[in-house]
Amino acid sequence: MADLGVDTRTAEMLYAATRTGGQAAWDENAKRKASGEKRILKTFPTDPKVTWDDWRKRSEVFSGAQ
Repeated sequence: MADLGVDTRTAEMLYAATRTGGQAAWDENAKRKASGEKRILKTFPTDPKVTWDDWRKRSEVFSGAQ
């Protein structure tokens, strides 16, 4: 986050929020994986601001092994 210019206080708050609410995101990820959503990437975004919703629309970024 420092590389993107996020101040320390904001980064610490985001870390704490992730630790607090992370289980729900983990559970949602497991649900999506079980429903067949592709999750293994062969190409990673070079733009750190790209969203997962935008990136996953690109079929060429996924590995054949899921």
